[in-house]
Amino acid sequence: MSALNKLWNPAIVHLQDDCHTPLMSEISAEHLQSIRQLHVTDSDILLYTYPKSGTNWMKNIISHLVDGGEVEGVTDMHEYMPLLEASRHCQTGTKMFTEMKKLRRFGFSHLHQSLVPEQSVSEGKGKVIYLARNPKDVLVSGSYFWMKYLNAFTGDFDDYFNMFVFHPEDLINGGHYDHVYQWWLKRNAPNVLVVFYEDLKLDAASEIKRIGEFLGCSKTDQQISDIVSKTDFSTQKISWQGNAKFVYDDLVVSDEIPFFRRGVVGDWINHFTVAQNRIFDEVHRRRTEAWDDPVPFKFEIDL
Repeated sequence: MSALNKLWNPAIVHLQDDCHTPLMSEISAEHLQSIRQLHVTDSDILLYTYPKSGTNWMKNIISHLVDGGEVEGVTDMHEYMPLLEASRHCQTGTKMFTEMKKLRRFGFSHLHQSLVPEQSVSEGKGKVIYLARNPKDVLVSGSYFWMKYLNAFTGDFDDYFNMFVFHPEDLINGGHYDHVYQWWLKRNAPNVLVVFYEDLKLDAASEIKRIGEFLGCSKTDQQISDIVSKTDFSTQKISWQGNAKFVYDDLVVSDEIPFFRRGVVGDWINHFTVAQNRIFDEVHRRRTEAWDDPVPFKFEIDL
């Protein structure tokens, strides 16, 4: 097993013998096994994303589609839709999911496809939504989160850029490309829906309608319009900011550092140097040219 990259804070990030990528230190080998063996029913809803791909936006959308206005009174989103790999107050996310008292259970995970509940992957159990975002914006958003929000990464932006581009195996939850690609290959499975962050930005109403139909929660045009408004980034940033520490409450560096930052497409332009963008594009070309079924990433959009 390779050593943990020295730029990660060892108090927050660790490696395990049975997992080849860095994970949050609260995740034990037993916990990983419980996630993989989690019993999933056809009515369950599981959201899988690579970190910083718009997870909370999608959680908000799902909750409004399934439970309507009830989510507005939720004070702890971790109880409503637990992170399966989280461990909080002596309770794991899998335990919270298993004990959930509702007709449709919700859970989400940032783990690689090889580590999430096996039944959702190979047996077609549950409704799986995979939310993907272009890797340049994921890189930028991740640098803020790991360096400034959690203080888990001790290097600077250039260090994080180099790790993301040249050493993806050292990233928490592994490299972005393989994480997305494995679910892209599963997109035609009856229980899987792949959604792109950029498509949500371009046409939220159409994408939310598609998500609702997939979940069996079809809505009228007016209801869709209401959900678009209630889940807009600016609204979510205000209403959920106090809720943002539901998993990382003991690790957050400062209350002054926002969990929700910008939520835009193409913010990488404000961070990459010309040289970095040239390097990234070349590595991106090499990483994706062998794919038989390329992922249609969008690095910029016109709104």
